[in-house]
Amino acid sequence: MRVLLSLIFVQLFFAAANAQPTATMEQLQKRFPDEVAVVLKRHENIDIKLSDDKLVITNENISQIMYLNEKSVNSRGENIPYDPNFYDLMKLKACTWIPTPKGYKKEEVKEFRDIKEIDDDNFYHSRRSKQFMYPAMQPGAVSECDFTYNIVDPTALGSFSFAFGVPATDMLFTVNVPDGVTIGYKQFGPMDNVKFSTTKKGKITTYSWSCDEMGKFEEKDFTWNTDLFEPHVFVYINTYQTKKDGVKKLLGDVSDYYKNNYKFIANVNKEEISDELKTVVDSIKKSNSSEEDIVKNIFYWVQDHITYIAFEDGLGGFIPRSANSVCTKKYGDCKDMASIINEMMEYAKIPGNLCWIGTRHKGYNYEQLPLPYCDNHMIAAYKKNGEYIFLDATSRFHRFGLPSMGIQGKQIMISIDENNFEVPFVPFTSAETSTTSDTVSVVINGSTLKLKGSVHMTGFAKSTNTERIKYAGAQNEKEKIKGILQRGNNKCSLDDYVIKNIDNKDKDLIVDYSLTIPDYARVIDNEFFVNLNFDKTMVSMKPDTTDRSYGAEYPFAFCSNVIYKMAIPDDMKLKKMPENINISDEYGELTLSYSMVGKEIVVDQKYKLKKAIVPLKDLRLWVADIDKAAAAYQQVVVLEKKSSNK
Repeated sequence: MRVLLSLIFVQLFFAAANAQPTATMEQLQKRFPDEVAVVLKRHENIDIKLSDDKLVITNENISQIMYLNEKSVNSRGENIPYDPNFYDLMKLKACTWIPTPKGYKKEEVKEFRDIKEIDDDNFYHSRRSKQFMYPAMQPGAVSECDFTYNIVDPTALGSFSFAFGVPATDMLFTVNVPDGVTIGYKQFGPMDNVKFSTTKKGKITTYSWSCDEMGKFEEKDFTWNTDLFEPHVFVYINTYQTKKDGVKKLLGDVSDYYKNNYKFIANVNKEEISDELKTVVDSIKKSNSSEEDIVKNIFYWVQDHITYIAFEDGLGGFIPRSANSVCTKKYGDCKDMASIINEMMEYAKIPGNLCWIGTRHKGYNYEQLPLPYCDNHMIAAYKKNGEYIFLDATSRFHRFGLPSMGIQGKQIMISIDENNFEVPFVPFTSAETSTTSDTVSVVINGSTLKLKGSVHMTGFAKSTNTERIKYAGAQNEKEKIKGILQRGNNKCSLDDYVIKNIDNKDKDLIVDYSLTIPDYARVIDNEFFVNLNFDKTMVSMKPDTTDRSYGAEYPFAFCSNVIYKMAIPDDMKLKKMPENINISDEYGELTLSYSMVGKEIVVDQKYKLKKAIVPLKDLRLWVADIDKAAAAYQQVVVLEKKSSNK
């Protein structure tokens, strides 16, 4: 009876979903003016069954999208991802509903290409996708996609989102749960427009989330993720009853999730460390006496000798490879780099830890979402004087002692042993950790300026620019340096440069340089107008506040301290000096100090981004101060020609 009821529900669900569209383009254009498309329908049903003490889970999806103009129909392709190890694709059908005077005509998709996915981060994994094009697309046409997954991994049921980049209607997410199975769910974002209900028929309980209409969600600038601000729900299996072993627990709290994670590292590095790795560690120990220096040089060795290639392949996406294997191959993903660091520390008799963490592209912490969707990264850790030093060798150019930029502020799961773990938060680095300092001499010749300086960079300012320079290659190095040092206007040219300490992670990155900026000073009669605020960093950080529902998030806090010294030509004199400026709030501070030292005009420009995150409640104040800075940056020094002696 239970199976019959489930089948009846699915049949009704998809009979309704597969009906041809009833709305017309004219109706939707009137209802949603200026929109390029509308999601007409998005239904998903997860069906859970118990069979011979095993969970059998299917996930059925159907969606319809109407395209409202020529621009939208250009995006007529679709990819349906799947992974045979986790969510295998059982069925896929797609079609276009073509508008006619008598209704809609259906044209099926006939060709599907099976593609192995490789994403922008060089991830190599077992995920694949079915790619296809909708035929006969035109304004007013409706694309329909109908597919079913077999969920192989019961800990990975996924999420349902009510947020799209276009308006959406008729959204329904249902989960059918038999007696003997308990589930939980986690909701995020504004769910006021979403209705939730549970119904029970026989031995099946159906959980249902529905929404008649939801406006579009647009990702704003200065955003790492929008996970907590878009309406969506995660469902997970908490327990299920078996005849043989009684109740089995899967997920629910942070401890459950740690147990789920620990099984992937329980048998890693059980074999003896290889002679090659022993030699490396012995050499490091011979050259370094302190424990911290040994750990630092193990970390640097992995950064320099193990190439980061992120890849997943079935359970290989969760299980670190052995240190011996990683050392032999000289490449690995984040888990492999954590594995080899930890094993090298173990051989050196220094305690270390393997850790899981979600980067800043994941908005959740473990208390909020103790599920596999909370994290996407592994690193190692070393504890010194009660404080953890985080060792993320995938960030190839950053120095020991700094967390990688992408894990600041995130909760980390640190493995102690089979039953014990810690979940502290990785701190954000201070502004003083990442500094850019420069003293620049400025020579004016008519409307052209010549600049000569020596910029020093530390912390993330160093590591991010080192990465830009290194990955540019010798052929494009000068152009990349020019982009880093660009001043004044787009006519700025880089005349000469020398890079120092780029391969020494513990020293400042230094670039000595000279620039020419033509057509920069304005000359009117006998007066010369020169804006010595070449770097307008604060203005470049202004977020778009239109319909914004979350704050602004920047890569890292930092300090910029630049002094410009412009010698006044012998045939000129100072006519006007700008006023000194100080703009400060909880998140940033700008100081512009102007002075005359001998025959030089000196501008001391200091800017500090005190915090990497500005919450929504303070965004208006933040933007107001940026606008004040924009005005301050426009102040000019005025020189005038001296009167000629007669």
